Amino acid sequence: MATSVVPLQQVKLTQGPSPFTAEQRYWKSFKNQLLFSLPSNKAVTHISSPANASALLASATNDLFAVTSGTRIQLYSIRTRKLVKSISRFGDIARSGEIRRDGRILVAGEDTGRIQVFDVGSRSILRTWNHHKQPVWTTKFSPSELTTLMTLPSGTTLLAAASNTISVLDLVAGRPLHLISNHQKTVTSLSLASGGRRVLSGALDGHVKVFETTGWNVVNTTKYPAPILSLEVVGAGHGADAVDRHLAVGMASGALSIRTRLTGAEAAKAKEREKEMEALLAGNIAAHDAKNNKKKRTLSLRKRLDLVGESADVVIAEERTTTKKERQWQRDLRHGLYATALDAVLDRRSLEYKPVTVLTVLVTLRHRNALQAALEGRDEHTVQPVLQWVCKHIMDPRYVNICAEVGILLLDLYAQYVDESAELWEGFRALRRKVRYEVERAQQASQTNGMAESLMMGAA
Repeated sequence: MATSVVPLQQVKLTQGPSPFTAEQRYWKSFKNQLLFSLPSNKAVTHISSPANASALLASATNDLFAVTSGTRIQLYSIRTRKLVKSISRFGDIARSGEIRRDGRILVAGEDTGRIQVFDVGSRSILRTWNHHKQPVWTTKFSPSELTTLMTLPSGTTLLAAASNTISVLDLVAGRPLHLISNHQKTVTSLSLASGGRRVLSGALDGHVKVFETTGWNVVNTTKYPAPILSLEVVGAGHGADAVDRHLAVGMASGALSIRTRLTGAEAAKAKEREKEMEALLAGNIAAHDAKNNKKKRTLSLRKRLDLVGESADVVIAEERTTTKKERQWQRDLRHGLYATALDAVLDRRSLEYKPVTVLTVLVTLRHRNALQAALEGRDEHTVQPVLQWVCKHIMDPRYVNICAEVGILLLDLYAQYVDESAELWEGFRALRRKVRYEVERAQQASQTNGMAESLMMGAA
């Protein structure tokens, strides 16, 4: 009695460490960068947004964040990132434009020593102080009796930046808690994020570093192309619904960078657009649309069943237990067409292309002693996909064994033809560079391990 054909089981790779931490994934989700060239062509020295206001203070006016550059302060919309208003009633360089938490009032200093308070709606001057004879570089609305540069939400911890260090001070005990010295150059700006659980710092070294407020360790670093003079994490929502929306960074070159983090439905739509664009570039837009239409039909059917109501009887037919359709490369593998099966899974234009599928086929061929049969008899064009796949994955510890075996076979079969083909020459040169780089890394790791062991033995 004939038995049914069982599909080839895919190789299960070991679960290695994630290349990105949860913190790194969060900060990498700030995408869709917009770069504005400000009219003044002056350095962006300060960025501020209203602190998370309560629901009573929520209004359309606190949907703005302020950017100070040159002799003007520009107000941008948090929702659209577009320029809404510009305040230019300054006699000299404006400094530290700060919005009150209700979004109605803005205060700023300038190099003449004057301090001005503006109505955000009409841009009219409400109050002016001329008591200072030197430039006023910092102005703040204090939420309490303490006049500080930046405090944590508890109100008892103060952060003060000087040179390339940040001091964390306990105001109640009157003592320093921690000294942060992760920057190489002067720290120019601080900002709170994630409801006060994260602190961001920008410096003249062009780095934005993110610290967690428990042990004050660096959890993420982002590099910018110019020295950073100001930064602000612009939030959206109020109270418990407040989320980090934009990461705005002002640079000494006059550039303003705004990275936006999409959440919920917006993130899903952006991901769908990326998939659609990838399918369009790969020439598989028809298959992509068919897959989406099938999902829509399934969702529509579920909605219709929900609309029937509980009073109606819905008869659900018994599901058919159909076997999974055998793919063409599996059929070729079963019939002994090893080279054809390998070429099919190496085709990057296919929607079903996966590196782990290629690994599965190569491991199966090795078990059947058919690797050489699948690799021999190729020309300079058909050997390229195999050689490129080996070069790409030979640095992955999960693939290295099979890649090394395939690479040695390719050298045995085609090394004699290298002088006749420029493509083969470049392919084997790339493979040599990758192998040499991995050997050097292994030697460095071994040396580091030896030094660490000697230090541990000396300490014991």
